[in-house]
Amino acid sequence: MELKTLRASFGRLDGAELRLHSGLNIIEAPNESGKSTWAAFFRAMLYGISTAERSRGGSLPDKKRYQPWSGAPMAGVAELSWQGKDITLRRTSPGGGKPMGMAQAVYTGTEEAVPELRSGVPGETILGVTEPVFRRSAFISGSDMALDANSELEKRITRLVTSGEERSSYTEAEERLRRWQRKRRWRSGGALGEAEQRRRELQEKLRGMESENLRLSELRAEGEKLRAQTEALKHELALHLRDERKAERQRRREAEEAYAASEREAEAAFRALSELEEETKGLSAEKVRDLRAAAVRLGEAAQDRDEAKAALDKAKEELAALPPAELPKNKKKTTVTLLFIVGVLFLLGGLAGGMALLPLPVWGTYALLVAGLVLLLIASALLSAGKKEAKAAQAEKAHALELGQQAADAAQAHYDACQAETEACGEAQRAALLALGEAEDTDPEAAAARAEEKLLALRDERIREENARRMRERLALSPAEPMAPIPEDELEGEPKIKKAAAEDYLRRTEEKLREVDRELNRGEGMFELLGDPLLLATEEANLTRDIHRLQGETDALELALDALREANAQLQTLFSPLISRRAAALLSRMTDSAYAGVYFDREMHFSAQRSGELDAHALEYLSEGTRNQLYLAVRLAICELVLSGEEPCPLILDDVLAVFDDRRAKDTLRLLRELSRDRQIILFTCQGREQRLLSELEKEDE
Repeated sequence: MELKTLRASFGRLDGAELRLHSGLNIIEAPNESGKSTWAAFFRAMLYGISTAERSRGGSLPDKKRYQPWSGAPMAGVAELSWQGKDITLRRTSPGGGKPMGMAQAVYTGTEEAVPELRSGVPGETILGVTEPVFRRSAFISGSDMALDANSELEKRITRLVTSGEERSSYTEAEERLRRWQRKRRWRSGGALGEAEQRRRELQEKLRGMESENLRLSELRAEGEKLRAQTEALKHELALHLRDERKAERQRRREAEEAYAASEREAEAAFRALSELEEETKGLSAEKVRDLRAAAVRLGEAAQDRDEAKAALDKAKEELAALPPAELPKNKKKTTVTLLFIVGVLFLLGGLAGGMALLPLPVWGTYALLVAGLVLLLIASALLSAGKKEAKAAQAEKAHALELGQQAADAAQAHYDACQAETEACGEAQRAALLALGEAEDTDPEAAAARAEEKLLALRDERIREENARRMRERLALSPAEPMAPIPEDELEGEPKIKKAAAEDYLRRTEEKLREVDRELNRGEGMFELLGDPLLLATEEANLTRDIHRLQGETDALELALDALREANAQLQTLFSPLISRRAAALLSRMTDSAYAGVYFDREMHFSAQRSGELDAHALEYLSEGTRNQLYLAVRLAICELVLSGEEPCPLILDDVLAVFDDRRAKDTLRLLRELSRDRQIILFTCQGREQRLLSELEKEDE
């Protein structure tokens, strides 16, 4: 088989196309460009995509991981050559959660279906192996180089080294024998364990039935004893009931008499209350409060009026005592007159001396004139000052008279207001007295006291009437409750214990009796559910016989497992050396003869032996590059063994040389180029090294 063209709508591949040729194809592309996606796409075209895978440990299943980024449904086309004919393989997603679920194979250039490829898994027909075998042989990824045990791969290898039987493997046979063994015994389970457990349960049930029967007998005896005690206590309570009925009749007679007396008292209180309500009609506590308030206001108003009258009289007296506002006499008038006369005389004497009427010297004349003028000026000044003082005194007296008159007027107005308030309060008091039915001139305090006495008497009478009515209602006889018929003449004797104690004993006895009855009923029901002891004993005997048989089968299966393990060990001596020898040869080519041996067991535990050494080294002691080289050698050996034939299937290698050094990578490329002569090899890589090394190899061959 040879791949020619791939076209995909798969993951990040949106209508992308990949063309291939025979021999060794090196597809170089950077990371995240779709190399691993192309590898997964080829596997999906052959075997489809599993819808049963689930997300695990952060890893998405293929059905989600390779959903096209464009949102389109998964689809693809693969053109290949098989059995000498060109075939076009198509896959589409029909919906319903089945990506790549519809497969169609036609001859290229036509729509004629290929009869051999009508199934939904054309890879099994084209390659001749199942998908798990293809994954572990021809589909090699650098991120998943390790190998593990697989029944499909084991069957394929077994077919090649034996007579050709491929329907079963050691793993499946061993698992089938162990499954049969587990059916008979698995820890405490299995048919044998269940039979032993059932026999123990039956033995325990038989012992339990015996003890339960004894317990039920004890419960029945205890129930009879409690019933006798219950009847005795009920008789004791009947005696108490008889005595209570006698006391009850006596109490009812006394209650009837008390009720009649209360009826009479209630009627008398009602009549007295009606009379007092008629007498006090119109009286109220509010009216009494109004009268007292009016009397208080009247007293306060009268006091204010008297105080205002005293203030008015005092203001009038002070006004009358003030002097009249006349101009006062000038007390300096005589002095002024004398100074004026003397001054005039001095002026006349000076004038006479100036006129020579008197024989005076000149200075004397002037002296008289000056003295006269000075005296006149002094007299004028004194006269003016006297007038000012008189006017000031007159103004002060007038202001005092005005203030006195204002005070008298204010006192008169206040007195008039107090007089009006007093008259109004007197009118309010008279109205309040009339409201209480009293005369206008009645003492208000006495009237209020009489009204309060009547109201208190009314309140007391209402309380008395209410109490009498309640007493009558309380003493009213209720209908007698029916009592259980206990003929008094049939009950003899006196109670031996108090009623409360008898009721308490009866309650506890009945409760204990109910508990015993419930336990007895439950026990009898459980006893019936346990079954017939004879049938249980028979079942126990049958189980003992089955246990012996199952134990014999278990021992036989253990012998069969031992024989199978021995046969598998012999079989491994056949196919393990085949793969080990070929893998060792391939590993030697990859490592420039550094390693000469490869060994593994059925669980795929590998080890490698260096050239010139006697011991093999487990994988844990090898470098990462050497481990990957060993895995690649084993996978190539398995591929040659399992997938050989007339049309070997292509090898898909995804970054398998990533951790190889240049020397071993070059040796490995030389090996792959040789292998590509017999089968197509597709090597995906993210480095330019592989292409460069291949070019060097081609130059060396020239």
